Amino acid sequence: MSVEWLIPAVVGLVSLLGTAWLAHFLRRRGMMDTPNARSSHKVPTPRGGGIAPIGALFLGLGVLAFLGRVAMTPMFFAAWAMVIGVGFFDDKLNLSARIRMAVHLCAAVLVVIDTGPLAFIPLPEPIYRPCVYLAYPVTFLWLVGVLNLYNFLDGIDGFAGTQAVWVGLGVALIFGKPLVGFCIVAAALGFLAHNWHPAKIFMGDVGSASFGFFFACLPFYLQPGTAAEAVFVTAMLLWFFLADGTFTILRRLLRGEKIWQAHRSHLYQRLTIAGRAHHEVVLLVALFQGALFAMVLWIGLDLSYKAWLVVGCAVVLFFVYWAGVVRAEKRDEPLLVDG
Repeated sequence: MSVEWLIPAVVGLVSLLGTAWLAHFLRRRGMMDTPNARSSHKVPTPRGGGIAPIGALFLGLGVLAFLGRVAMTPMFFAAWAMVIGVGFFDDKLNLSARIRMAVHLCAAVLVVIDTGPLAFIPLPEPIYRPCVYLAYPVTFLWLVGVLNLYNFLDGIDGFAGTQAVWVGLGVALIFGKPLVGFCIVAAALGFLAHNWHPAKIFMGDVGSASFGFFFACLPFYLQPGTAAEAVFVTAMLLWFFLADGTFTILRRLLRGEKIWQAHRSHLYQRLTIAGRAHHEVVLLVALFQGALFAMVLWIGLDLSYKAWLVVGCAVVLFFVYWAGVVRAEKRDEPLLVDG
């Protein structure tokens, strides 16, 4: 076994031990996330623990890039560092949305300068066509949108970490980049050991926004020749985060609500309000994501007409999820296990 295969193990160990140390350090320093009317937790919990898995992943991929095993450039690491930095300060200082968005856009600009925009629309035939004038808008919407939606959906114990595991498996098995994929899985599992319900520490913006941006960038650096196909696959790997976030935003817009204000109307939040334990919700979504993962694994990076089967499966699973939420709100029945 080549020594480079030790890198995912080291990433996982650093994530595991780093998160444990942070949980103690942040609690001692009083850097806690205190519950309020919009929170899904009930007791003060340290926030900002995402710096451990993200830091471990950043260093691990930096080593792989230095060894020439992954085509991630200094420009990418600079952009990623910007997102990590603004997330770190936001967790400490509660930065304004304008500052965060400005930094996120600058980071996206660096990536687009480095890799260029999407050349094709990331949907199956017959929509799979050159982007032409849509290239830059679609690319920026993807980079900034995934970053923020992933951040929005990090609201209950174990949710964002479990989603990261699915992305890591997809990178390893579908993108054919096992070193990168297993680094992602190891970093996520190291954090999940402390974030599973009941969580001892939260990821915070430094973790969720940074993971979101990282995942959005992966198609451009891991599959540069088939970036549109890789964007489609990544969207399916993140489906229940992206679909829940988009559905909730549209629903709030139609109701005339201010979408930039904090709320508890995402589907996963509605389930917890209905009395479902965090681990129930996470396991339910993981079950649905696993079914979709099997479909994506079958299709791979193929955006021919048969890829619409994956889209259809994704839509049906999301509809079943939404219907389950509505049912849970009306009837007090456990969705998976008693919690």
